[in-house]
Amino acid sequence: LKDSTICFTVIDAPDKVARLLDGVKATIGNAIDCTLYREKYRGFAWLTIADKKATKDQAVRMLLDQLRLSTANLTVFGDDVNDLSMFKMASRGIAVSNAVTELRQHATEIIGSNEDDAVVKYIQRCHSEEKNYD
Repeated sequence: LKDSTICFTVIDAPDKVARLLDGVKATIGNAIDCTLYREKYRGFAWLTIADKKATKDQAVRMLLDQLRLSTANLTVFGDDVNDLSMFKMASRGIAVSNAVTELRQHATEIIGSNEDDAVVKYIQRCHSEEKNYD
């Protein structure tokens, strides 16, 4: 963790956030990672502006490297396009049923809704199955 990384998120009306993204790209170009998506729960637009090292997939890669693990057994969970980079690197990408279509298309498995604690239930079920093998 010796490198500094910066990431911030702007949440506002879609037209305002889109104008901000245009301004950022005109000023900085592709030197940073920008993700714009419409938050599906309340309709706000989310713009995440980050150093290329401050994305979810880069954080996972850093942890894997530090722990000397591979992506061979990596399972990630998600519900929106900001999770797409993790899905592309993991051996298992699990989307909740109310995830956006683009993410569900990249999922290896779709579970119940995040509103029904599907991720927690999935992890508990997997943990129980592992105990049965002991």
